[in-house]
Amino acid sequence: MKRKQRRAFTLADTAGLAAAIGLIGVVAIAQQAKEDIAARQIKDATQIRGVHQGMVLWAQNNEDRYPIPSRHDSQDQTIKATDPATKDTTANIYSMLIYNGYMPASILVSPAEASLSILADQDYELTNPKAAATPATALWDPAFSADFTRGNIGNTSYAHQIPASERRERWSNTFQANEPIVSTRGPRVESEDEVRDAEGKVSVVPELANDVSQTFDMFGEGKSWKGNVAFNDNHVEFLTELTHKDVQYDIDKPLGEQGPRRALDVIFFDESDAKNRQNAYLGIFTKAGERTKGYRAIWD
Repeated sequence: MKRKQRRAFTLADTAGLAAAIGLIGVVAIAQQAKEDIAARQIKDATQIRGVHQGMVLWAQNNEDRYPIPSRHDSQDQTIKATDPATKDTTANIYSMLIYNGYMPASILVSPAEASLSILADQDYELTNPKAAATPATALWDPAFSADFTRGNIGNTSYAHQIPASERRERWSNTFQANEPIVSTRGPRVESEDEVRDAEGKVSVVPELANDVSQTFDMFGEGKSWKGNVAFNDNHVEFLTELTHKDVQYDIDKPLGEQGPRRALDVIFFDESDAKNRQNAYLGIFTKAGERTKGYRAIWD
């Protein structure tokens, strides 16, 4: 009987096999990356909903208003301030919710956070916080930080609607499905342009201050902002743009101009033509005041 000879692998066969295995590996890595992003997106949405639920629970016990530190710390037990409204910062708002048991500090850092300057607060003091003016009667831990700029470590990834007096009506349990209230933090927007296509449809194009914001790395694969937004009825949506078709504002028109006009609202930008400042403006605010001009948002 004749014995069949086995064909030996050639260099070409080996190279082809290696290429096929390499391609399978690349596809598998890409698929895993997509699954990881999807998992982070879901967890991020859950955390943002949890933050808003904490705000809602607070409101149910406080005349339907979300936390306003200056109203509760009127005796300067937590922070001494000549101007009480300066207490109404992001850090103090979130810290009030943590201190009173409406959410844990860990929920405030996104699983997709790309900045090494934003970390969960591991040393939050739930009793007698040393940083308070009067630790025994403090209403929150003032050591909780939102500032991740200039070498500081911030403890939150989540922006929120500015609680200035012009928008206090929104800073409450309104149940409105078109009012964004908490979101994955966003990039700094310097201005916006209206673009009209051939059919006359108008779209808004935000002009960003930084094309390499770390917020792009959270869900946008380094190319653009994408993130979760909780609305005032507690539903959460994953947005791929800085606008939402249902989030609009009335334009404050010059005297004598007739007819209503509304515009798409860029959620991380304070449009100067918004009537009575009724536009959405979400950010992480490290300075506060009675009115919008007293606030300062931070970005990367």
